[in-house]
Amino acid sequence: LAPAGIALEPLRDDYAEVLVGAEAPAAFATRRLPRRSPVAADELLALLEASRWRLAMFASDGWFWDDPLRLETKGVLRAAARAARLVDGLAGTGLERTLREDLSLVVSPSSHLDGAAIYRLALEEVGQPG
Repeated sequence: LAPAGIALEPLRDDYAEVLVGAEAPAAFATRRLPRRSPVAADELLALLEASRWRLAMFASDGWFWDDPLRLETKGVLRAAARAARLVDGLAGTGLERTLREDLSLVVSPSSHLDGAAIYRLALEEVGQPG
């Protein structure tokens, strides 16, 4: 999803400066984008946010446990939702739909809810549409 001519990995690492408040998002994007870039600053920032949340969804504590109904798993599902929704909005993909479909294959042994239901529950618990 990286725009042509822009390597996201170094930008993603430098984006920590924005996250800790050391640099304003608009200034960061303006300074980092090549001249005459076809990518707008807000698009670059959204891509970096998606990358940030994509990394968060792989937190090992979310998938270590034997029951996906746990708090840790709900946290990584929320991170996955944020990443997927950002990319869907930017690129018009169906990542969130695919995520829900894939999650439906997982079943909680304690509640017998499938992963798609747990995903909806995790999002609803923080006021997000499932």
